[in-house]
Amino acid sequence: MAASPSSTLVSPPRVDLDGEDTSTLVRGTPEWLRCAGLVRRALEANGWVAVGCRRRVPPELRERMLVAMAELFALPRETKRRTGAADGPYRAYMEKRDSAACHHEAFGVLNAAAGGGEEARAFVARAWPHGNDRFLETLTSTAGEMARLARVILAMVVDGYGLSHRSDEIVAATDTNFRMLRYHNDNTRTSSSDGQPAVGLAAHVDGSYLTVLFQNDVDGFEMRTGDGGEWARVHSPGPDSLLVVAGQPLVAWSNGRLHAPVHRVAVGGREDRLSCGVFLLPRRNLVVDAPPELVTVDAPRRFRPFEYSDYLRFKHAGGNGEDVLDRFAGI
Repeated sequence: MAASPSSTLVSPPRVDLDGEDTSTLVRGTPEWLRCAGLVRRALEANGWVAVGCRRRVPPELRERMLVAMAELFALPRETKRRTGAADGPYRAYMEKRDSAACHHEAFGVLNAAAGGGEEARAFVARAWPHGNDRFLETLTSTAGEMARLARVILAMVVDGYGLSHRSDEIVAATDTNFRMLRYHNDNTRTSSSDGQPAVGLAAHVDGSYLTVLFQNDVDGFEMRTGDGGEWARVHSPGPDSLLVVAGQPLVAWSNGRLHAPVHRVAVGGREDRLSCGVFLLPRRNLVVDAPPELVTVDAPRRFRPFEYSDYLRFKHAGGNGEDVLDRFAGI
């Protein structure tokens, strides 16, 4: 299946979290609250935002991670298959399949940097039984910095609604899934009639609170815009920024104020596309519910409370469409 033409190029709104003095970006300060308001409004309007974070996740670290990912994806197929743990999709290796819905391969490591990097060490041991200290250090450093950034952004969203007294509890009840993805360049998958690139990852909405992403120099990330279902190619936010995308659990928490955009990845051209990201997830048994401050006469409750693991099961069985949350928990 070929992707429809994506002639429109869009750039995400940008919020600089570095600034001239990082000491000003402290919870509760005017600069923090200013950034929190900008992030909240961007996620309400579009569901995505680029955050300037050169000091938090420096370009040099991202480049090391991309080099390490190339080494990982070059492993033999059987080796890659054994990297997946046996207890769930977040620790699995997703193998490339010859279908339009899955023209990529991916690795996932749950809570890669937590507990001294225990999960990361186990992952590396399965991939390299004799060890690979360089890869391990790069993985834990990148996953750790991106996880911290994702939690900062989640706290900003909560604080942006004037609910700073709830931030710590919400942020503490999260897990992270660090995913490394390779979208295969395969010119045989382009359309013979219009030459448009194939879909490397089918249209979907995210099932995380937030997703924080970066990529190599190969574009392909696309957002659905407008009521007609048009697709727009997202211009890379550049080496100083990471892309943040809101997911449906955060939409439910905000009582529908935030937007989870439909997006996909198109492939084609001369190079593979490498991307990695942290998916910030509610704990599996956490009940996702809008706080009472966000349920008012003017904004009545839109979703029933639900256990996150139940939502995941429904989403995996019922598809990745924009209406998944409404079908599962809509009132």
